[in-house]
Amino acid sequence: MAYEYGHDCPFEAYITNLGKYNEGELVGEWVKFPTTSEDLKKVFERIGIGSKDDFGNPYEEWFISDYDCYVDGLYEMLGEYESLDELNYLAFFKKKPVIFFYEK
Repeated sequence: MAYEYGHDCPFEAYITNLGKYNEGELVGEWVKFPTTSEDLKKVFERIGIGSKDDFGNPYEEWFISDYDCYVDGLYEMLGEYESLDELNYLAFFKKKPVIFFYEK
């Protein structure tokens, strides 16, 4: 299925390390949805989720600082703290729509 501008996914999200952001550093990565839990674990490792700060405290929190949406009307409905599982579910069904047949 093709989306706006020839993209191969319904949307992408920029997942950001909240602790680093609060320290004045923008550390994050674009993720195409739908994705896998293995790919998300790798993203979290690359952006420092689970690593420790200068005081030995782990970076645990993340947020979504931007979206690129290729489905009309979707961008306005998404926020900073959306569930990644729910985003994945949404993207899966946008990518592979389910067709329902109704009997009259």
